[in-house]
Amino acid sequence: MKSKKYIDSDEQEKWDQIGEEIYSYIETKSNSDDAGKITGMIIDLPIEALETCVKSSTLLNEKIQEGITLLKEDN
Repeated sequence: MKSKKYIDSDEQEKWDQIGEEIYSYIETKSNSDDAGKITGMIIDLPIEALETCVKSSTLLNEKIQEGITLLKEDN
């Protein structure tokens, strides 16, 4: 996430780019029907936390698991 395009982006564009990257990653890790919901939960984090999640697959996987757990509790 350190491309020139990303660095030159405003905060909303950064959120969009990170959201797209997170969504794509989540699709490979969970039910694709839940990918949008889980991405929505994660994308509410502050931009700095999102950048950290994208850099750390361990942290991102933890956030994904939290989202999956919340969805299971809701059903």
